[in-house]
Amino acid sequence: MESVVRSVSDLGADQRQCLESALGVPLAEDQRVLIMVLNPGEPDESIRARALSRLEQLCEKGTRNGLSFFSEGGEAEIGELRAAELKSAWSR
Repeated sequence: MESVVRSVSDLGADQRQCLESALGVPLAEDQRVLIMVLNPGEPDESIRARALSRLEQLCEKGTRNGLSFFSEGGEAEIGELRAAELKSAWSR
């Protein structure tokens, strides 16, 4: 897996126009663009299944601890837990 991150402000006019055309939306100067190239089978299904299972466990734990997707602050906390867990699962 490879990824490229570019600040919109650093793009040439032709590059920016190409990305805006491909994405179908205008880009703002303060935005960044992330492009990821995944090889077939990366990550494999077992890694994806483990990540999904762990994510479900984290969501259940968050719910038991009073977090909710719809409570103030709960969505952000669950999002942070998800991001950390997914990052961990993908790096294994």
